[in-house]
Amino acid sequence: NWLSGWKMRFYIDDEIDVKSFLEDEIFKVTNTYPIITSNGKLKFKKFRPILAGELTNTYNEDDIIGIPDYDMNFDELINVARFDYDYDFRTSAFITSINRANYASINLYGKSDIYTIQSKGLRGVNNTLGGGDMSAATHYNDLWNRLKQRHPTKGPAKIKFDGFFKLGTVEVGDIIKINNPYIPD
Repeated sequence: NWLSGWKMRFYIDDEIDVKSFLEDEIFKVTNTYPIITSNGKLKFKKFRPILAGELTNTYNEDDIIGIPDYDMNFDELINVARFDYDYDFRTSAFITSINRANYASINLYGKSDIYTIQSKGLRGVNNTLGGGDMSAATHYNDLWNRLKQRHPTKGPAKIKFDGFFKLGTVEVGDIIKINNPYIPD
């Protein structure tokens, strides 16, 4: 279970923007994103590396119309991060803050802006508020590892192309392979 040991507690005593709450407190913290499947169901997928045998479709030169638009997408490079949690609702401040850097990525591509994840729901065992579920070191490692799964060394490349419809359904979040001489390996 990829969220084993994680518990979140929230105190909501006023109106909130549910979309922002889900994006900031659930999806960003757990490294997931919501999709609507082809049969209309809501599903949550986690960002993670591609595993062998997970490709849903392959697109090659015969399937692609024109030249694909390829963007290395360094704007979304994340190799420096800060994690804030153990939020104290009485003082409106985070008690725990941890910084992390991917030095291999920094050496190759330069230092990115600091990517900040703030969770008012996560509690570490070392907090003064009680109810902690995990040690700070475990939170730290889990959060950083989840982020590195999405951005292992460089930002995710963006590829746009027009193509012919292929049999089978391709949904948001599916993993496809693109074989084209205009796209770097």
